[in-house]
Amino acid sequence: MEKIENYFFRDMGLMFGRSIRHILHRRNTLIIIIPLVCMLLFVYVFSGAILILDMITNKKGNKWKR
Repeated sequence: MEKIENYFFRDMGLMFGRSIRHILHRRNTLIIIIPLVCMLLFVYVFSGAILILDMITNKKGNKWKR
């Protein structure tokens, strides 16, 4: 017998796959989704890297600068 967590991840994967197939069939949604994904990538991934780099090069100590 499978656990409830296995159903959750299987269902989540199924819905993710269906969502991707629907997006690929409607090409105009890519015009909206790609800029949003790029914005999230730059805001959360690259700004975090800049913040860590700033902390490493900070001469005053190990305090986070914001």
